[in-house]
Amino acid sequence: MSSEASTQRLRLLAGIASDLLAAGRPQQVTGELCARIHANLGLDAVLYYAFEDGGRTTLTLRSYAGLRPEVAAAVEHLDARRGLCGLAAARGTPAIVDTAHPATDPDDPLLEALGLPVVACHPLIRPEGVVGTLLFGRRSHRPLDDEELCVMAAVASLAVLAIDARAATEAQRRALAQSERSLRALREKEELLRLAMLAARGGVFNYHLDTGSVQLSPEAAALLGLPKRAATLTRMEARARVDAASRASIERVILEATTTDAVVSLDFEVRLPGSGKRTLASFSQHDPRRRRIVGFLMDVSDRYAVEEALREADRRKSEFISILSHELRNPLTPIVYALPVIERVPLDAEAAHALEVVKRQLGHLERLVDDLLDISRINTGKVELRREVAPLQQILDAAVESTASLVQASRHRLEVTFPDTPLHVEADPHRLTQVLTNLLANAARYTPRGGRIWLHAREENGRAVVRVKDTGIGIPAGQMPRLFEMFQQVHHGEGMRGGLGIGLALARRLVAMHGGTIEAFSEGAGKGAEFVVTLPLARAPAVQPAPPLGPALPAARPLRVLVVDDNVDLVEMLASIVASQGHQVQTASDGPSALTAARAFRPDVVLLDLGLPIMSGLEVARRLRAEPRTRDAYLIALTGWGQDEDRRRTHEAGFDEHLTKPTDPETLMRMLIEIAAKKNEK
Repeated sequence: MSSEASTQRLRLLAGIASDLLAAGRPQQVTGELCARIHANLGLDAVLYYAFEDGGRTTLTLRSYAGLRPEVAAAVEHLDARRGLCGLAAARGTPAIVDTAHPATDPDDPLLEALGLPVVACHPLIRPEGVVGTLLFGRRSHRPLDDEELCVMAAVASLAVLAIDARAATEAQRRALAQSERSLRALREKEELLRLAMLAARGGVFNYHLDTGSVQLSPEAAALLGLPKRAATLTRMEARARVDAASRASIERVILEATTTDAVVSLDFEVRLPGSGKRTLASFSQHDPRRRRIVGFLMDVSDRYAVEEALREADRRKSEFISILSHELRNPLTPIVYALPVIERVPLDAEAAHALEVVKRQLGHLERLVDDLLDISRINTGKVELRREVAPLQQILDAAVESTASLVQASRHRLEVTFPDTPLHVEADPHRLTQVLTNLLANAARYTPRGGRIWLHAREENGRAVVRVKDTGIGIPAGQMPRLFEMFQQVHHGEGMRGGLGIGLALARRLVAMHGGTIEAFSEGAGKGAEFVVTLPLARAPAVQPAPPLGPALPAARPLRVLVVDDNVDLVEMLASIVASQGHQVQTASDGPSALTAARAFRPDVVLLDLGLPIMSGLEVARRLRAEPRTRDAYLIALTGWGQDEDRRRTHEAGFDEHLTKPTDPETLMRMLIEIAAKKNEK
């Protein structure tokens, strides 16, 4: 029911109460009572019946509104022992007939004469008993709601005073005054509710389960793009207003509402006239007594727009990080491939030390790029763990090895402790190594030169617990709550900032994906820090016997290798490394020249970048596979794009391997040896 209708009805009740208080003879307002009720409650008929001369067998029509005289004459006298009015008088409680309440007397002459599908009859009760009835009826098939029934009950109570020929006693006047105050309070609450609905841009609705109709307040109707007035829609009309993608969700919520007494909620889209849409939030609850679902609608389009803008900003941020990490890999790769070339030349002590510094810092830069790419993957849900049962000590050893140069360069003392009984975890060893490498690298980076770092692992309460502790700069208490958030950095004033602030955020997410936890502890600035990682333990795998040694592999023959990349420095360094292993090498810098070279050179292996000018590496691969002279070449994607979607695309294009820049030169050389060995077998 709309707030305007409710306000109008409350004003009607307050007016009747005020008139009764003001009247010296309450019966003065009796003749107008039915007319006022008929006009203000939107009813089609109002009838007042009273018992004749104290008898209990006949009810006589004393006044009415909304009836033709001939109909009123036909129902002037009713048998009080039957029918709807007789039932209300006998029981002293309201009697209702609508779609949810069938008539108890199918041959009721009153209902037959009125021909109204919805009727409510209220007994008029005095201290000595029932003195008559007040009947309300309407032609609409919509059932009476709770508010309407409450209003009718209040009218019936006021009517008792209005139709009583005797003057109201003082006690009755006090009761009537209290009723007026209550009605005034209700009116104030109704006004507050109306203001709240306006502020929330909301409206109310009733969904009748038996008829499938939806009754809307003016505010709710406006939200659905209808004229701003109370409306009743059929199930099909209401369904047509809802966006197709939301209909299944609405049906699910209706089913949920009818099987529980809880308030259920749903956000859905509605189609407006034209091409517009609006997002609504619905909060509703089942009313089993009335076979309906009552609810509240509010416009949340602005909220959705803000959320969509945030999602788009997050998507663009992830895309930027992904592109940034890719672009950083391109200049890194020729540097990585230049190092083995430099190492082939004898170096004096100073140059050798400089080379070690370059290698160490290059490793640090590679880890930063990997972290950037992994954050992008996690944010878009594209990280998949390759789980296996692995010894925890093996993972910790790998982390120690990865950070050894950083620890040694800072002159730190690292103490490593493992339990006597080996611990196993079901995990992605690469990802857990990445987590522990981050923690050890942070400990080394944030500990003053010559500090101490402890790496301890043991079993506690059936879980593996790894602790990384240092004597470093510590963590201020105010920064602890946000330590694991993205782009958060520990700093202690001017200039004391380091890293990108993604290592710990990445570590927490990867540990959580393994079903574990990570916590940080520190007594404050300058007092060191401790990070504790807990992981579920796994049963140690059964030891499998070593397979028998096979025949020795024949000596591998040199390969014809085609290197294709538009980065000239990378091509030169990679060609130099490959040639140093005895292989024949040719190069190309774009797609068309790569195809031309491949037809003449007939390579065994093609190291192929994806982001080539003129023609993509994916298209080059497809064409190489389509030509008889090159279809058997071993295609290796050597690219800065390393997400799962990129790997899927290279596989579909015909690549045999997908390597992400900068690939370790030793890994690439071992791969060439394996390929040559396989070709020797043929």
